[in-house]
Amino acid sequence: MDNLDFVKSIPDNTEKNDSGFGTLFTSADVRLMNPDGTLNVKIQGMNRWKKINIYKQLVKLRAWKFYLALSVIYIFLNVLFAFFYFFAQDGLSSASGEVSFLDAFFFSTQTFTTVGYGHISPNSLTANIISSSEAFVGLLYFAIATGLVYGRFSNSKADIRFSTKLLFGKFDDQNRMMLRLANVSSTELSDLNAEVIMSWIEMTNGLPLRRYRKLELELNRINLLTTTWTIVHRINDFSPCKIMYGDKKYAGLEFMVFISAFDEVFDQKVKIRTSYIEKDMVFDSRFVPITTYGGNNAVVNLDLLSSYEKITG
Repeated sequence: MDNLDFVKSIPDNTEKNDSGFGTLFTSADVRLMNPDGTLNVKIQGMNRWKKINIYKQLVKLRAWKFYLALSVIYIFLNVLFAFFYFFAQDGLSSASGEVSFLDAFFFSTQTFTTVGYGHISPNSLTANIISSSEAFVGLLYFAIATGLVYGRFSNSKADIRFSTKLLFGKFDDQNRMMLRLANVSSTELSDLNAEVIMSWIEMTNGLPLRRYRKLELELNRINLLTTTWTIVHRINDFSPCKIMYGDKKYAGLEFMVFISAFDEVFDQKVKIRTSYIEKDMVFDSRFVPITTYGGNNAVVNLDLLSSYEKITG
């Protein structure tokens, strides 16, 4: 039987699971999912303002960029109001007499934060309107900033690292597909579930269509991710991976990995994903052990997470 005919003969009970990409995603040069789990999809045809979710972007922003953004906005607003005060300085009373731009800037920061040291005070309608407006803007700014900071701290994200290579090797006279992952954060992850979906492009009635198969794993759930977890798929007679050991190869081959877990620190469920394409695959190999024992503890060397060795003999 031809290899492709063999795959078509496999029960289609998982064909309906297309991971949301559909069957018409048929470019063999474009992967469905990037290694960091982001989707390789660009949405067009929407109003550009509807695409911008400022809250989401700020919450997901790296820490140094986030606090830099808050600082830049804070300085910009105070410089803006400092100009207003400087040009309306006739309405300001100062203990030193003349109000410089630097004095106006620091008065702006005091009003913005509602500190109000009292060295400068507004004594005209214009100056009072400016200071009242700035106090209102300051309250809004700190309310928004507080919400963003809380959103960042309360937003749990599993820091799981995957091996950079997808290995294929024979154990006990049977080929297996393997990938390895580890928890590199200080949070405890429990009730982990794994799902691996294999996708490729296949000619059907003269048209290219993308196909999907959910792979059966030797172990798809563990209670705790304390050291590492090697996810294994046994390549038996019912595995679509069997074709990879034949004369024909898949086009647009990709393995998408989905992990869900429970974060015990944040008391919420987290999800993370990655994918492997043909250039990430290594045959006749196995992962090297990275767990040793020192004293009363197990020691895991995460620097060796992706390390592998060739199987000989």
